[in-house]
Amino acid sequence: MPILLVVIIAVGLPLLIFIFRTFDRLVKAEYEINRNAWEADGRPRGFFGNAPECTFFRSDWARNRLHFSWLFSTPLWATACSECQTWLIHYRISISVWIILIVAVFLTPTSN
Repeated sequence: MPILLVVIIAVGLPLLIFIFRTFDRLVKAEYEINRNAWEADGRPRGFFGNAPECTFFRSDWARNRLHFSWLFSTPLWATACSECQTWLIHYRISISVWIILIVAVFLTPTSN
């Protein structure tokens, strides 16, 4: 079991930080590229930073919703920015790896 803990800490924690930072880049890009889309999305905040216009409840709700929806759909404002498209790909791949890691941990038999 200690080996699984080391794997989760050594691989999973940096991966989660990467996922959160990539999401923050996307939110910041939406804010800078298309403020109307950012407001229509509920003024989402990032995990590590937020715009001054963010509100506590609404912006957190928007962040949680977008955190899931951007896995499956590319927002229109991001189609015009090749850098944003790259971040979306990295975001999606990283979350897929995270899910595989978590499933592998739970499916690994433990010895007593």
